[in-house]
Amino acid sequence: MTITTLLEKDMASKDSHRETASPTFSFLDLPDLVLECILRKLSPSGLLTLSCVCKSPRRSCTSDHMWVNHL
Repeated sequence: MTITTLLEKDMASKDSHRETASPTFSFLDLPDLVLECILRKLSPSGLLTLSCVCKSPRRSCTSDHMWVNHL
């Protein structure tokens, strides 16, 4: 079996999975108040890790009011 054949099978498998898979949601799709409640429960290391995900969580996780409870 060649690499091309394996890649074609993999792509076909992914395409069929997309058709049958239910829609996925990100935690970023949650309302702002819900996200803030979740972020307040994270440890400092959890906030730092989440701040590396993308810009939106970075702004939330690095804001001063998120860190008040940890000081």
